[in-house]
Amino acid sequence: LNEKYTVPIQKSAKAFSGVGESVVLFLAVKKAGQSAELRVSSPAVAESGGVIENSDVAIRTSSICSISDELAIPLARKSDWRLLEWLSENAKGKFSSLAEGRVGDVDQTVYRDFMVDAGDAILLRGDQLVPFAADVEPRKEPRRFLERSGFYRLKGDGAPACRERVEHERIAQMGIRNRECFPRLIAARIPQGVFCGNSLNVWEPRNGIPFELVLGLLNSRLYDWRFRLFSGNNNINIYEVNSLPLPSGLAALAEGCNFSNRKACSELASVAQPVIDAVKMAECAGAANLAGARSCLDKAVANLFGLPDELQDCLLLPGKSVRRRAKSN
Repeated sequence: LNEKYTVPIQKSAKAFSGVGESVVLFLAVKKAGQSAELRVSSPAVAESGGVIENSDVAIRTSSICSISDELAIPLARKSDWRLLEWLSENAKGKFSSLAEGRVGDVDQTVYRDFMVDAGDAILLRGDQLVPFAADVEPRKEPRRFLERSGFYRLKGDGAPACRERVEHERIAQMGIRNRECFPRLIAARIPQGVFCGNSLNVWEPRNGIPFELVLGLLNSRLYDWRFRLFSGNNNINIYEVNSLPLPSGLAALAEGCNFSNRKACSELASVAQPVIDAVKMAECAGAANLAGARSCLDKAVANLFGLPDELQDCLLLPGKSVRRRAKSN
């Protein structure tokens, strides 16, 4: 980067007043062997002719080149760029090869008349989910249940497919989560027969893919870190989760994994066993032990990716944890 690529934004100070984070606009020329450094300035310093220099955001050209053209360049620290560059070289697979995701079954506006206070079909919403646990107790509560016959009748041609999905154990994921919250990604196992509102995403592992592997990745600190870099709003979009990285070798196993190819399924399960074990421990952990169980999961995921120890520092970010108050069957 040099002076001829400087792009002044005259109204940036006013537009971003009180936001609490820096917004940097820059153009980069991808040329091998060159390095780049970002310089962040503020109106107060600019008046005195000075420039704030932050060496922590200095990045290499190779890091810029590692970013997909389909995604926005993130606001990140130098350590984030190093890990991102490592993942671009060693984790070329995509989470979409493990599971199929969709928005929750029930549009809470369209089908509001069928959301009732008592019934036999639980309707799960985003505020009833915490990591590894969903509140699916059948207690009387405003709009906690779904009147199924009316819902299916209004759903029309989409009813059979919805009915088939609901009759299987699935993974629910919070679909709207404030960017300031930690963690951003929250997922839990839900039993068959539970409906999900459209404030949730729902994931179903593909044929032969271990259920706990999908659940573990969706609750991992590595995925949470990676999602934060590219997320521009409070929505947890399906396409963003689908693009999360997966170790290249694991992705290759997943592509060949189906119920007729038991060898590939067995090999995949063997590779993922530490993650599977960590998820089972997290699901059984009480509130006091959840932090320890999640730490074991994060270590298992890091090992699954083959992540070097020196690149794991940026995953240890302080943040507000989610209280474990939901209960699962």
